Amino acid sequence: MVRTRRRLLAGVLAAGTLLAASSSLAPASAAGDPYPGLFGSADPTYDGVFRQSLSLLAYVAAGEEPPASAVEWLLWQQCDDGGFQGFRADVTKPCVESDPVNYVGPETNSTGLAATALLMVGEINAADAAIGWLSDAQNSDGGFP
Repeated sequence: MVRTRRRLLAGVLAAGTLLAASSSLAPASAAGDPYPGLFGSADPTYDGVFRQSLSLLAYVAAGEEPPASAVEWLLWQQCDDGGFQGFRADVTKPCVESDPVNYVGPETNSTGLAATALLMVGEINAADAAIGWLSDAQNSDGGFP
């Protein structure tokens, strides 16, 4: 079991490394950028939190400290209940209610990867809140919606 988890983590970190490399290893920071700190230039609507989390994990795997703006971007995306949506264009508005059938609101994939990334960059309180959200979302059989 431990070997399987290590392989999974190695795969996630390798994917993050490739993603960060394809994102020029720096978050967007051009003047007027609508999402300062976000890695990549593609539309973040469905994968902003996921790609950001992978990129932060890539920095950690490489033994580098990620840019503060990149960590802040991820923290801004966190919902009040601790969960993460795929992306929130306007973080001044509260997250919508979770609906896994229609893929809106906080969801387990983005929240799980964000919790891992936040833990690895030392954002313990935010990671704990995300893990708490995951625990609340978990089905009685141990699976997730």
